[in-house]
Amino acid sequence: MLEGLLGGVGAILLLAGCALATIGLYGLLLKPDIFEQLHVAGLVTGPGVVLLLVASIGTGSAEIVTSAVVVAAFVLVTAPISAHVIAQTAVRRYGEAQGEPTGRRAVVHGRGTREMRVVIGHDGSAGAELAARLAASIDWPPGTGIRIIRAVAAQELPSIDTLLSADSRSPSSDQGLDEPALRDAAQLIERPELRVEAAIARGDAADVLADEASSFGADLLITGSRRRGFVQSLVGWSAAGEIVDRAPCPVLVARSTDLRTVMLATDGSAQSAAAAELVARWPIFDLARIHVVTVSAETPPARGLGAGSPAAAAQRTLDTVASLLMDAGRDVVREVLHGRPGPRIAEEAQARSIDLIVIGSRGRTGLGRSLLGSVAGDVLASASCSVLIVAPPPRRP
Repeated sequence: MLEGLLGGVGAILLLAGCALATIGLYGLLLKPDIFEQLHVAGLVTGPGVVLLLVASIGTGSAEIVTSAVVVAAFVLVTAPISAHVIAQTAVRRYGEAQGEPTGRRAVVHGRGTREMRVVIGHDGSAGAELAARLAASIDWPPGTGIRIIRAVAAQELPSIDTLLSADSRSPSSDQGLDEPALRDAAQLIERPELRVEAAIARGDAADVLADEASSFGADLLITGSRRRGFVQSLVGWSAAGEIVDRAPCPVLVARSTDLRTVMLATDGSAQSAAAAELVARWPIFDLARIHVVTVSAETPPARGLGAGSPAAAAQRTLDTVASLLMDAGRDVVREVLHGRPGPRIAEEAQARSIDLIVIGSRGRTGLGRSLLGSVAGDVLASASCSVLIVAPPPRRP
């Protein structure tokens, strides 16, 4: 009777241990990051192995049970030590790759350690002041050049363009043009390690900023945001949208002064990959927490994911991008969303108090964007936080 009971208990423990070990090994194959792999491996080296060893009571042999208990105690002592050593080795690998201290998980900058060139559009509005304050709060790499540009109509400008330096009290030309808003913005951003200047140019704002970003070799163009009017909303047009369409570089539409939490929206396209590479490379994201999201039109399945389902494809896209960012030392959180991409991304960003949404754009412009729709355009129109749009350079005639 006792032997039969012990045999039944041993069989149950054996099956439970095999199940936990199988789950852990399956997760080990799925997880792309070494730290997540260590987490799921704990199921195998912890409860999985212990249950398999304790199942030896089904044999009814005192010698076998004693040996199993000794081995279980050995595993419980050595498994955490080995996991700690592996984790420390991974941390050193991240740090030594860039020659940084090994006592913490260092950030791999890659090409992002170089100085940047930034153009800021400033028209004296509240949105422009917000863009200047955001630029002032960002930890730019040393040597970064920042140029603040104001576009004015031809009749408002003297015969030559006026250039203001950050520490000047009057324009460098003798035309008598006074622009305290530009000077104040330049002084707000100015630091010893940065090169800040302000300039005034004639022409349409979108054209002026696009031409300035091109001639300056800008990595980033920052502009403020204004609420769209009724007619503009009907045709899907806004000043920020025009700048995005024409800019030769990524455009950051500022709506807050912080850059602590970032949401990267990805869909597996080449533009999304470019946005992910930018987040992984630029040093301005070194201290930000990155929420990587993708949107699947398929509702969450009740039981698992089919290998060919849209939800499974979305998960694979998400894991690929998250792996890229974690290899660059970013602090990453990932999630698959469901619904219409544009509104769903904006809604999730607001719920999580995100400071900045980074999204790739296929560069659809003008009437085509109005009629066919644009996820980046929807996000730009509905998001309450800042939006960074990474689009292919516009085609030149």
